[in-house]
Amino acid sequence: ASGFRSEEILAWTLGDGTVPDAFERVAAFMNKNEVNELELTPPEGQVVTGFEKYDVPAGRTIALTVTLVEWVAVDDISLENDGSVTKRIHKQGSGWEKPRNLYWVTIDLQVFSPPDAAEPLAESKGLQVVIGSVRENKVLDELGTKCPDADLAPALELVLPKMQQGEESEIRFTRFSDSPLCGGDGMTLRIKMISWIVVEPVP
Repeated sequence: ASGFRSEEILAWTLGDGTVPDAFERVAAFMNKNEVNELELTPPEGQVVTGFEKYDVPAGRTIALTVTLVEWVAVDDISLENDGSVTKRIHKQGSGWEKPRNLYWVTIDLQVFSPPDAAEPLAESKGLQVVIGSVRENKVLDELGTKCPDADLAPALELVLPKMQQGEESEIRFTRFSDSPLCGGDGMTLRIKMISWIVVEPVP
């Protein structure tokens, strides 16, 4: 081995090409908290592919200890099925029912841009909206002004009917309804579905 040592927590989506291929290949077959040891030897005079950014000297064998800390499934919920809107569930909800049109839902909402930003651009706790009439909520207009081109109402109309009660999810948008979203940076919505009630129309 080279004597080089580095400890780092990596977070990525399988297949996105942002980490060395060795991590892709081993993580795809690991269970949560599983630990694997790998030894990678490059062709003579070269660096193991993908490890150039770690300043590993050429010709050195790399010994890796890989622990799969956590994983979440990523679902494509975009209208075009093109990966432009993806959903990650961080906490499963309860029950089989999901809110439908005219349900009055209460959520906690955070808006991040760029999608991996550490701090939210805007947030609202206990936000109440009616599915099918989300645009009528004036609080959303105020939140949207903090993220240019982010039309939050149709985004929530897409997402909320796909959530269970008590669910906590992260929805990433690279674009939506031909909108550049936050000046082209994209955005992430973190949503907790607190509760819902049915709104009965008055005869």
